[in-house]
Formats: sequence, C-alpha cells, structure tokens
Amino acid sequence: MAISNYGNTQYEYGYTDERTTWALFFGGLIVAFSCLPAVKKFLEEVTKSEQRNERIVWFTAFQTWLLLGPIYVACKALLGTADQTSYQSATYSLVIASITVPLFTRWIAKTAPDFRQLKLRLKWLPVQRAVANVAGISAVAAFIAARFSNSYPAPALSAALTLLVAAAVAAHKPFARTRKLCTQSHLDIQNLIRDMEDLSESQTQNRERPGRVWRTGSPRKSSEVAVKQMAALRSWDIVKLNLCTSVDSGYRIIGLHFLPQDEVAALEAKVLAAIAEPDATGPARRDLQAILAVCAARVDVLA
Repeated sequence: MAISNYGNTQYEYGYTDERTTWALFFGGLIVAFSCLPAVKKFLEEVTKSEQRNERIVWFTAFQTWLLLGPIYVACKALLGTADQTSYQSATYSLVIASITVPLFTRWIAKTAPDFRQLKLRLKWLPVQRAVANVAGISAVAAFIAARFSNSYPAPALSAALTLLVAAAVAAHKPFARTRKLCTQSHLDIQNLIRDMEDLSESQTQNRERPGRVWRTGSPRKSSEVAVKQMAALRSWDIVKLNLCTSVDSGYRIIGLHFLPQDEVAALEAKVLAAIAEPDATGPARRDLQAILAVCAARVDVLA
C-alpha cells in the first residue's frame, strides 16, 4: 500500500509518467494482498485483551494514515484548488480503505476474549462500517471528479454531491442498526430474566413441598413447571437470535455478530442449566445482566 501511495504521489507532482504510476499501484496491491494471509493470522491470534486493544490502536493509526490523503484532497476541493490528479490519488486511497477496513475489522473483532468486551465491540464496529461505507462511495465520487470534472464539470459536480449525500446516509445506517438491535435485545433479555425468575420460584416451591405435591396434584405442579420451562426456552431462543444477528451490516458475509459464536454457545449452556436447575441461575443471570447494562446505554425506541 505504501508503494501504491508512493506511485500516486510521484505522478501527482509530475515526477514520473502515468504508466509507471499504474505499475507501482498494481505492484503495491499485489504485495499487499500477498501479505494478507500473514496479517490475518496475526490479527486472529487474540489471546489477551491487551493484545487485541493494541492491535486496534495500530489498525486505527494505519487507517488514519490511509485517509489523510483523501481528507487533504477534500479540503482542496472545498477551496477550489483540487485538480484531476488530486482526485485520482484520493480514489486509490479510498478504494484501498474500503477493502481493507472491513477485512481487518472482521479479523480483529470476530474472536473477542469475552462478553465484557461487548461495550467496545458495539462502539467500534459501527464506526468501522461507517468508515468503509463512506470510503467506498467517496471513491466513486472521486473517480467521477477525476474523469469528468474537466470535460463535464456540471454533471460531474451534481453526481459527486449526490454520492456524498448517499455516503452520509450510509454512515448513519450502522449506528441506527446498532441502536435498534440493542433496544430489541434489552427488551428480550428482560423478558428472559423474568421468565427465569418465575421458573426458579415455581421450581423452589415444588421442591420445598414434595409431600403436598404428591398428595394434592403432582400432575398439576409438574405441568406448571414444564409450561414455565418452555416459556423460558422460547425467550432464550429469541435472545439467541439477537445475539447471532450482525451488528454493523445486514449482509452476514461481511457483518459481525452481536457476540462471537463461542460466547453465545457458552451463554446458552449457562441459560439451559439455569432453566433445568434453579440453583444454577447465578452465572447465567450475571452474564445476562452484564449484556443488559451495555444495551441499556444504547436503547432508542424510535430507532
């Protein structure tokens, strides 16, 4: 990527010709994509939260460096001093950002150490998705400006402004999606906790009065507990759907779940144990309350 940006810089200031620039650009892309497997392995080796946070910092620094050029070109465009070469250089950087940001974000965030990182996850994922969306749409706008700003200035300006409005909408969408998912998850987790408490109370009463149960209606008591168990299981099924829903995008190929699959499986085991035995409700309730607290900060019933 540094090679690609170097070629763009050389062409922008007239130090080399266009063919050499294209050679440097594609050569840099080949080198970058050849290194992607090693980068992926490095980012996926998340054993400690400190390592993960350090990689987030390094990735954010890289992302900032990558977007400095397009931001500079945007300032020049506002001042009316941008030319075709400036827009062309910005297009290259924005295309690279729109490709690498989702990949790196997925590799870093898909194996969070534990659910206590959920607060950081819900903050970071929408931001990265918004950056990728804006970078991709802005790359198209910059390409149109580079290609048609001299020959067709009015239509090029109109198209670029339309795309920038679309970029603003695309930047807002991940945050609205996150708020809506947190609101729904908050409501469903509350229902699950209430169902578990109701079930635990019924199970405790049933266990404390075994003689009365057997003499005055064991079928009625067993049926009551079974009904409440089924209600708790249905509530968990709804909560599990929320936890397995992608936060930043509706496309599951590029989106990331509310919680990693390993954490969902571990939480499911705790919840099922709590439904089967009232003495085992503690671990499940602690985890659910922690998720509830994170979602409470993002509740928006109008999202």
